[in-house]
Amino acid sequence: MGHFTDMCTAISMNPIAREGYWEFLAGVTRSLNISYLKAVPIGTTVRIRATVVQHGRTMALITASMESRDGKVVYATAEHHKVHVPALPEYARRMREWRERRGIAKL
Repeated sequence: MGHFTDMCTAISMNPIAREGYWEFLAGVTRSLNISYLKAVPIGTTVRIRATVVQHGRTMALITASMESRDGKVVYATAEHHKVHVPALPEYARRMREWRERRGIAKL
């Protein structure tokens, strides 16, 4: 759940990301608190919902839950606090070039 939560919460920041503001996978984890509520049966397909609760210039809070496909069973919940760390100029340049080569929209 920790890995999935980290990835899904980072992706949930994409709609607000722009150059210089929460770019490049939404910063780093300050704290990640996961509560496991129920075991997921083997072979079960789950849905992870992530919601950006608050975002500012340097800090963000995202909540997430792992649920059954129909949303009736909650297997785990999470609270993820993130800190924006500006990308190094060289890394930012390479990421822009990589996106341009693939025709991916700018941030």
